[in-house]
Amino acid sequence: MPGFTSLTQSLFSKVNERKASASLQKLGSNGAADGKPLRFQYWPESIQDTKVVNWAPRDIPGGSLPLYQWINSGERIISFTAVFSCDMDLIQGEDKLVERLEAVGQAGRNVDIRGAAIWLREFMLPGVGELEGSESPISLHPAKILLELPKMGIGVTGGMTKADAAFDQMICIMTTCDLSYDAFFPSGLPRVMTASLSFAQIAQVGNAVVFPGNQDMTKDGGAEKSFGYKLEVTGRG
Repeated sequence: MPGFTSLTQSLFSKVNERKASASLQKLGSNGAADGKPLRFQYWPESIQDTKVVNWAPRDIPGGSLPLYQWINSGERIISFTAVFSCDMDLIQGEDKLVERLEAVGQAGRNVDIRGAAIWLREFMLPGVGELEGSESPISLHPAKILLELPKMGIGVTGGMTKADAAFDQMICIMTTCDLSYDAFFPSGLPRVMTASLSFAQIAQVGNAVVFPGNQDMTKDGGAEKSFGYKLEVTGRG
């Protein structure tokens, strides 16, 4: 039976030749890409984008309403459900079944779902290292991820986008990975799996900290250059 590595590569390199493919890219400690981006088998049916902000009311004597002072900006979470499916029982097939499926363009419909589960859960666990001068193991930071959702503008809505940055990407960590195995082959191999995933945007970019800010899309034709339309705001001083 083919190993997890070859099956996972089939899952994320061959399966998705669609024009729009959600993907995760693992980042190293310096912020550089670590390996190739891995694409989901299907585009999510729905995507939730939540953002928290903290304001403090300041009561004004004689005022009919308090004034609000901006304190800080809380978490931004993007969440969606990813679906993985397999049409053929790979355990019951021949040793070179995956290669044959790739040859006829069917690798995307026949993936080892266990490989997908292992890959996703890796983002939930920290690396392990050792203290200098000691053999005691320590837990390192969790894996940083570059989440890409083409044509959604998640970089702009997260306030991290500059003029030369991709608008559809967000640097984040995985905060939720709940797996549901919904169907099986007679051999016990998972046939359908849904993964409920959540990602929290982070400000740690490489070895620096870059906090999101208000990107004024009205300046220098920013919106027109990025999205193809003019953005005019009235009532601004």
